[in-house]
Amino acid sequence: MKPKMRILSFLLIAVLLTSMIPGAVFADEGSFDNFKASKIWNNDVFGDVASSDWFFENVKTVFKLGLMVGKSQGRFDPEGGVTVAESITIAGRLS
Repeated sequence: MKPKMRILSFLLIAVLLTSMIPGAVFADEGSFDNFKASKIWNNDVFGDVASSDWFFENVKTVFKLGLMVGKSQGRFDPEGGVTVAESITIAGRLS
């Protein structure tokens, strides 16, 4: 994916997420208190996400809450881009 498209995808997600939450601010950990875990996490859910990765806890949280389920069976693709359809899906799950 081209760098410009990756940046555009990221900005679109940021706008969608912040526009859907009334009075949204950048919150710290624990900001998902109004969500309930819908999936069970085990460390081999995604082969491309290691517990030593800096984004591990974030992937674990969004998976457990059902906000993101990965690109395919066993693959989260943390280095990949986010499509417009994926952004809309995440926004819908947040609402």
